[in-house]
Amino acid sequence: MPFAACKSGRELVVPCLLLLLLPLAFAFRGILPQIVALGVLGVVLLAFAHLLTLFMKRGTTVPNRYGAAPTAFSFAS
Repeated sequence: MPFAACKSGRELVVPCLLLLLLPLAFAFRGILPQIVALGVLGVVLLAFAHLLTLFMKRGTTVPNRYGAAPTAFSFAS
């Protein structure tokens, strides 16, 4: 399986690390540090928007090594 198709918790590391460091970016005074802090905030928001799109994607409907895919079943009558 190629790495691009593998979705793991490693994709959460960078946005969560940036989110934890965000108060540090806003701690400095002056116009230039505030501009940099707003840039960091923009990157954090883009990273979480990317994660949100990944979480909202439909899963595969083919069986895998853990059994049948839950999206393959339909409980509607």
